[in-house]
Amino acid sequence: MTSSPLHHKESPVFAADRAAYWHQLRALGPVVQIHAGKPMLHGYYLTRRDDVRAALLDPETFISPPKTFKLILFGTPLPQVPLSCGTRAEHARFGRVLHPLFSPKALEPFAPALHAQAATLFSAAAAEGHCDAVALADDFACRALLTVCGMQPDDARAAGLIRAAVVGDANGAAEMELINWLNAELVNQTPNPNRLPGVLWPLLEGIGKGDDGALSPPEIIAVILLLFSVAGVEMVSAANSFMLMRLATDPDLQAQLRADPSQIPAFVEEMVRLQAPGPAIPRVTSRDVTVGGVTIPANSVVWIGLEAAGRENGGDEISRDAEGKVQRQRHWAFGSGIHRCLGMHLARLEMVAFLTEWLNHVTTFELEPGFAPTVVHNPTGVTHLASLMLRY
Repeated sequence: MTSSPLHHKESPVFAADRAAYWHQLRALGPVVQIHAGKPMLHGYYLTRRDDVRAALLDPETFISPPKTFKLILFGTPLPQVPLSCGTRAEHARFGRVLHPLFSPKALEPFAPALHAQAATLFSAAAAEGHCDAVALADDFACRALLTVCGMQPDDARAAGLIRAAVVGDANGAAEMELINWLNAELVNQTPNPNRLPGVLWPLLEGIGKGDDGALSPPEIIAVILLLFSVAGVEMVSAANSFMLMRLATDPDLQAQLRADPSQIPAFVEEMVRLQAPGPAIPRVTSRDVTVGGVTIPANSVVWIGLEAAGRENGGDEISRDAEGKVQRQRHWAFGSGIHRCLGMHLARLEMVAFLTEWLNHVTTFELEPGFAPTVVHNPTGVTHLASLMLRY
């Protein structure tokens, strides 16, 4: 085992060339100890596909560390469930409730509305001839989430509250303000027979019924707050921004996807594999464990390289079949095992709608002359772009 360069969140190599960073990390060994840079990012990096897969499927050894919001509710910080569920049984309880709400079948009816939201945004942007695509991606992510949750998508106050909660503050005031607004909008509309369709109504209708395995009110608050902050907004916005950045440098690929939109879902998967908003996730070891001939002590932070695994599996370029069509390769950007992302089908639906309507409404586009995209990880820890200036 050899010491590594900086963690990806601090590495100038990663910021400049993701493929070079993962090659550099893998060249140092299957397990790379990081002890340079910020102490909070120190730990052991798993770089090989098979080791990443094994760790994802062994939550008893590689434990998801407890995560809380800054918001204090009922005297304690509100936990970020189900991200920090510690056992298979606990996570399965959330899964039984949430999986049906966010399944492809449950989400399919919202596809036309998401396309309409994107079309409205992009038809206006197309007339300008230039834009900051990150701002558009943020706007769409907020509108899409409100739409799917049965709320008015063009509520300017909602967008402001969501963005404030994503950025956060020192004492959780922004999170509390968002929760208070959501309570007024969602809970008050639950008994309304004329409410807009939304995936959260069954969750809210179950409050107080005492069903076996039902989520408690604090747990429901935590799930909704997580959905309306990083998980449901920042991750999708980042992914959509990276897609446009990739296409801005490749007019031939733009033309290919416009000519054959059936390739867009595969392109979405390939971009998530190659430029994941969450390239690696932290875990904590419950015991001494040996990986790739290296013994990692108990209570160590381990970074599971999801993007490294996807690139090892499918290479560093967008995969194509013999006819040149985009084809997806297996990846682990949404995780695996009990902590596999519950919102992955919603993310895919939003990304396909976003890119389809962008290509429908915006002519051939490129980076603004002189503009260099900058990768950032603040304030939420999600890997995304500070801005993306495009012209067309």
